[in-house]
Amino acid sequence: EGWSALSMNLHRQGKLVEAVDLLKYAMTGGPYAKFKKPSKDSMVQFCLGLFKALLGYIAEPATLFIQICQKEPSPTTLFMMLRTCLMVKDYQLAESALSQICLAYDASPAAFVSEMVVFNSTFDLPHWTDLSTNKAFIEQCLNSEDDFFPETYSIPEEFAQLTSGEGRVKDKVWLIRGDSPKVTKVVRDGEDLNRELFAFESGLVQRYIGDTLLYQSRRFSLQCYIVISSYEPLEVEYNTELCGIVSKEEYNRDSDLDSDGCLPRLETGEVISSSELFHWLERSGDGKDANQPPVDVVKLKENLQQTIESTVRSLTAHFGQCKNEARPARYSAIGLPKIIVAEFIVDSQLKAWLTKVNSNPSLKHHNPIGKASINALSQTVLKGFGDKLFVTSESDSTLQGTIHNSALYRDYEGCKHSFRLLR
Repeated sequence: EGWSALSMNLHRQGKLVEAVDLLKYAMTGGPYAKFKKPSKDSMVQFCLGLFKALLGYIAEPATLFIQICQKEPSPTTLFMMLRTCLMVKDYQLAESALSQICLAYDASPAAFVSEMVVFNSTFDLPHWTDLSTNKAFIEQCLNSEDDFFPETYSIPEEFAQLTSGEGRVKDKVWLIRGDSPKVTKVVRDGEDLNRELFAFESGLVQRYIGDTLLYQSRRFSLQCYIVISSYEPLEVEYNTELCGIVSKEEYNRDSDLDSDGCLPRLETGEVISSSELFHWLERSGDGKDANQPPVDVVKLKENLQQTIESTVRSLTAHFGQCKNEARPARYSAIGLPKIIVAEFIVDSQLKAWLTKVNSNPSLKHHNPIGKASINALSQTVLKGFGDKLFVTSESDSTLQGTIHNSALYRDYEGCKHSFRLLR
């Protein structure tokens, strides 16, 4: 575990050559050949095969994944066996891997999706590791012509800029997303903000969007599940069925401050589908909610689509360059899709604002875990990895013979029409 963990740390820095050298050293037994187990450890072999494939090698990674699958087959190892066997044009072994993948899904769809989600987060393009602290990304969003990102500052780097600008803080409401400590607070006006900021060592301060659309008198956000199928050329699709994250408490715009002058953090009450949410918003003018006038849902969807496209452009603008030896084109070549979740809120003028990007989605992160969010993430996994399993070239048509009746293929076919390609 130590060898593979260290190699994955090097991978996150884009140091693939160093990671491969380390794993080869581990395979020999380490110092004085004292460690016998690493050469037989499936995780060490998996990391070595993957990192060598990302460096452009083909034959050795294919051999390693075949060896692993003979001992400990799993959806991730079988997926990599299939992809590397296709690259060396061994269609018989690729078909065998695909058949076993279909059987693994039949045995437990939930376990299959869960494992592929972890794989997506663990072995992705190293550029995503920097996203949460990437000031360049924040600046790119702020400077976008589409104006979809609330005014944002990083602390402690921009503490002085945030608090000293004349008129910058006055009469505004701010959301503090702390990294250290891991706390979220919403505060109003300059004096409260200055006082609260001293309690945080690091984090982000973002303008709070208060005048938002309401669902049954409660605030809500919308989560969009996005899959990047290829970096070069760029191919991105998103699930048109968004998830509505609805707060637990009713929201009163006129009396929203607590005794300390701070806005209370709204706890998640339920997760619903965007279809249900949009249907309610469209009918909200028939007396169901005095706080929410009827909504032009067509315009709302158009604005959301534009903001989603702007988000993807800003996210991928920084992935054109290599990070050490990590080249985006090679991640695309071996068929590693990337799944991300972008979260938006919509103000009363139907303008959508990006508030959060989660590059490592997990079923464990949904609180509560609603059926809508589970379905959206599962569909995105099936779409992202299904494209790499079932959408093959004409020369690979032999793979299509035995899988059309599998549950995995049927579910993939059933969900792929929910996704829209971003141009």
